[in-house]
Amino acid sequence: MGNKIRYMYIDILKTVAIFAIIISHVCIIGRQAAILNIPFTHFQHIGKVGVPLFLMISGALLLNRNYPSIKEFIYKKMLRIIPPYIFWMLIALMVIGFLNHVPFNYDGLIFYINNFFNLGVNWYFWMVIGVFLAIPIINEFIKNKKIEGAKYFSLIFIISSIIYQICILFNWTSFLDLSFFITPIGYVILGYYLANREYKLSSNALIIIGLIVFLSIFIIRLYQPIPYKILYLFMVNNTIHLDSFLDISLIGILESTSIFILIKAIDDSKKGFGKKIKGFFEINVVKKIILSISKSSYGMYLTHIYLVMIVFHYFDLLPLSGTKMALLIAILSIITIILAHISVLIVSKIPKLKILSGYS
Repeated sequence: MGNKIRYMYIDILKTVAIFAIIISHVCIIGRQAAILNIPFTHFQHIGKVGVPLFLMISGALLLNRNYPSIKEFIYKKMLRIIPPYIFWMLIALMVIGFLNHVPFNYDGLIFYINNFFNLGVNWYFWMVIGVFLAIPIINEFIKNKKIEGAKYFSLIFIISSIIYQICILFNWTSFLDLSFFITPIGYVILGYYLANREYKLSSNALIIIGLIVFLSIFIIRLYQPIPYKILYLFMVNNTIHLDSFLDISLIGILESTSIFILIKAIDDSKKGFGKKIKGFFEINVVKKIILSISKSSYGMYLTHIYLVMIVFHYFDLLPLSGTKMALLIAILSIITIILAHISVLIVSKIPKLKILSGYS
């Protein structure tokens, strides 16, 4: 594992994903403000592409692999994600308790226990555990059926999204049950498919198409000219207490797909403007920063929880104009990203605590 190959586009995607998540959470402080008649909540929704990108990266890296032992695979993955979660969640709970003056009594203990397992942003952690448990099973399917199997599953994933959104739009309660396909695993397999399929178009053409699709969806997300229930589709099942903010709408799938293809095409570029863009990411300083953020991304996700709590406590719903709120959000986003990154790096440099840092 020490000599594993690193792909530049994967590191860039991880950086984009964690930036999107952190910025979207900071944007919540301006939920009652707007700029150019665009509510800041619309900017927040744009960040929902972060989690699908992380899932697609998992598919690109973990599928069609030889895992001699399922037990060993699960052990390594759980060891990588559970200790950092416990460590950073305890810090987040201490911060929340301090900011909200939670007493050290029975009621306070119940408060801490409930938030440890059920803090709003924790859904991602529990989802990732489920994904890793499923990887050995899905991996055998991909190893057997290769790219055609991934193409088939991805197609059903997209069709399922369309069907479910039609049902929601027209309030249909009886429909074809494709719930097995419309899960986080759909993004995982889609990521493998996009990373391994052969593209007939040139890298430069893919960059242009990816950019056009992304910018189109970006504008749609901002101005929301179509109903909300078409723009978003979240995987929620209140019957069995599953709460998820994973966007599995068609637009969400197209958005994450366009970014994945765009960045991978840049990495694959050998001539033209694509090669020039790639040259920027190959600058030594830029490359080192992206690599460091990529390796810190899981830890940054966990670390930013308590940082965002501090942001909420001191800056939530300030009566600012749209321009001032945008500037505040930009500054706080940059500070939060930097502090989250530094926090992970500091803990990772302490030998006995590195396993708790979320740095890999």
